[in-house]
Amino acid sequence: MRKLILLIFFIFAALFLAACGSTTSSTEQPTTLPPTPAEETAAQEEETANVSNDENLAADAAAGFELYTTVGCAGCHGAEGEGNVGPALAGHTREQVFRQVRTPKGDIMPAFAEDRLSDADVEKIVAWIDSLGAEMVMEHVEEEAAGGSTPELNMTEADHLRLILDSLAAENEADAIHHAQHLVEDASPEVRPLAEKVLSDLQAGNIHEVEVEAEDVLGSLADLDFDVVSVHLGMALSASQRDDAADVEHHLESAVAAAANHDHQAEIQQILADWRQGDDAHDVVDRMYVMLGLDHSD
Repeated sequence: MRKLILLIFFIFAALFLAACGSTTSSTEQPTTLPPTPAEETAAQEEETANVSNDENLAADAAAGFELYTTVGCAGCHGAEGEGNVGPALAGHTREQVFRQVRTPKGDIMPAFAEDRLSDADVEKIVAWIDSLGAEMVMEHVEEEAAGGSTPELNMTEADHLRLILDSLAAENEADAIHHAQHLVEDASPEVRPLAEKVLSDLQAGNIHEVEVEAEDVLGSLADLDFDVVSVHLGMALSASQRDDAADVEHHLESAVAAAANHDHQAEIQQILADWRQGDDAHDVVDRMYVMLGLDHSD
């Protein structure tokens, strides 16, 4: 009898433990709880903020493109920022844009003071440039040459080299030397040794060597469209900002020579004549801005 009672006890104990194990296993299964009202609200607010931020960026970019067009940047950098006289704009950082707008490097781009282009306006232009993508195009060129790589050129340095080649093609060695002198003045530390060698070779009459070296270092930039008239007008504007009247006249003379059979030849000749007369230098500068498609307001 006692054995029977013990057997029944063990059977019930086993059944009880099995039932407990089943319950524990069931309760330990992972469950996905529905979000609380507070969590749903936070997620909706985050999504709304992201949409709003995207819309603000798009609005700033659209406003930046309008400013880019109306202020006249497209005259040198292309209708879509693809580059022309000046470099393409995709990939440029906020710091680079502000620095070049306020204190441009080289002879071509005029400075834009805050009364002409506010910091808020520049931020909008930055937003538009950001929308072009992250890959920088035509900002620098680096070509391999015998004996090593050439220095990186910015667009102003490249323009000076191309003007040197243009002057040599016209058999105007004096003008080529003038551009080489400007290249030495404007060159970065990396490019200055090249610039000084080009100037030295020109002064020594080593024309062929200069032509070969300039074409080698320009690489693919030598094949891009090159508006000599616009470049000289841009350099004349820059010289006017430096109060270098002689250099303004020199670049206007070069623009007239380059504009032979050009639609605007007579207009450029008149600008040069008025500059020489000296009656209203401000009006002459304004007309150069207009010819380049640049806005110029006091």
